[in-house]
Amino acid sequence: MNLKKMLIIAGLTGMVANTAMAAQGDISIIPQLKLGTGEADAGYFGEDDINVYGIAADYLYGVNNNFELGVGLGIDKNELDDNSELDFTSFNIYGIGRYNFDTTNGYTPYISAKLGYKNGDEDTTYVSSGITGKLEIETGLFSGIALGIEYNYVNFELGYEHTEADVDDTWNGSHWRQDADIDVFYMAVGYRFNY
Repeated sequence: MNLKKMLIIAGLTGMVANTAMAAQGDISIIPQLKLGTGEADAGYFGEDDINVYGIAADYLYGVNNNFELGVGLGIDKNELDDNSELDFTSFNIYGIGRYNFDTTNGYTPYISAKLGYKNGDEDTTYVSSGITGKLEIETGLFSGIALGIEYNYVNFELGYEHTEADVDDTWNGSHWRQDADIDVFYMAVGYRFNY
């Protein structure tokens, strides 16, 4: 089966499966595309601008008509402006809570919060004063909050994520470790499938 047929079947299946938004007991999947920008601050190692491109899927359960709880999975490509040799990909898993506000016009504003773990690391070697060193970044816990709106199952949101990371530098027999903070503002678009 070619890709075009598979996409048509997936789209039709999703349209048939969609019934009502955030109804109690419903299970929803919201795949998303994400684009963000921010700053990575590694203390005495310095600061760097960061751009993030990602995909994610939120799996939500309707606790009641307004509140949903679930889990999410995602992959982010993180690109540093000044230290491109440390660009890294993170694999994300998180818990999510989402509150949908009641409206009568078909638009549903919402607020969501995430807490999880980003598994990403990268290392590179460098030469300083004729001695080779190694620099490594490794991500960990993250949290986030977002405001969004849903209309006809399409979700658009603006959000903020804070990720904790470690930066390690090994050079000439010495080792330095510095905590780092990665703060990103992002926008995402997704589509809700109810089952």
